[in-house]
Amino acid sequence: MLSPRQSRGISYNWLLLWFSALLASRGRLPHGIGADETVLLKHLPEYLRLEYYGKDYKPLADRLVGNAVNLTEMPDGTPCSWFEACAFYNACAALSLLESGETALRSVLVKHHAREQLAQIFAPVAQQNKGRIKIVIGGSVGSGKTAAIGTLSDFSPISTETRPSDTVTRKKSTTTVAMDYGEMRFHDNLKIFLYGTPGQKRFDFMSQLLFDNAWGAVLLIEAQRAGQMR
Repeated sequence: MLSPRQSRGISYNWLLLWFSALLASRGRLPHGIGADETVLLKHLPEYLRLEYYGKDYKPLADRLVGNAVNLTEMPDGTPCSWFEACAFYNACAALSLLESGETALRSVLVKHHAREQLAQIFAPVAQQNKGRIKIVIGGSVGSGKTAAIGTLSDFSPISTETRPSDTVTRKKSTTTVAMDYGEMRFHDNLKIFLYGTPGQKRFDFMSQLLFDNAWGAVLLIEAQRAGQMR
C-alpha cells in the first residue's frame, strides 16, 4: 500500500502528465485514432485543473462525462475549438480517463438502465418534493466524496478543492474546504441534487448547513483506516 507521501507524489506526476499532454497535442489526435471514434469520459480526478493558459476545458468535460460522443462532434455546443478538443482528448487518454468504441456505448447503456431504476425508485418521493431531491454525501478526508459526485453528476461538478495547509497534506494534495455540488437530471419532474461535505473537522459547520432540508444522506467510509466505524 502506498504511503500518503507516495500518493501525493503520484498526484503531482499525473498533473505533470496532464499538462504535458495538453501542450504536446498541437491539435492532433494520437496515431491510430480516427476522428470517427466514439469516446466517453469516465470521470475526472479531483486533482485535475481544467484551466490551462487561459483556456477552460470544463465545457468539454461536461459534454463527455458519462456520454458517448463522436470525436468529430466533441467541441459542438462548447466554446472550445477542434484544436482544444484534441488537446483535451490527448490529456484524458494519457491518464486513462476515457473509454472508446463498444466499451463506451456499453457503459452508456448500463448507466441509462441504472438511471431508469433510480427514476422509478424516487418517483413517489419526487411528487412530495416538487421533483427536487437533495442528497448529501458525507465522510472523512479521502473517503471518495468528490470522486463519487464526479461519477454520478451529469456535468463536471462544482468543487472547492484547494491545497491543504495542515496535516491533510500527508494524505492528499488537495481537499474540499466548503462543498462539492453536482446534479442528476432525469427529466423536468425529477432532479437529484448532490452535495459533498468537507472531510476536515474544522469545517463541520459547513456540513451542518448542507444537511438542512436534505432528503437523505450517503456516508462513505475509507476502509483502509481502522476504527472509522466506531
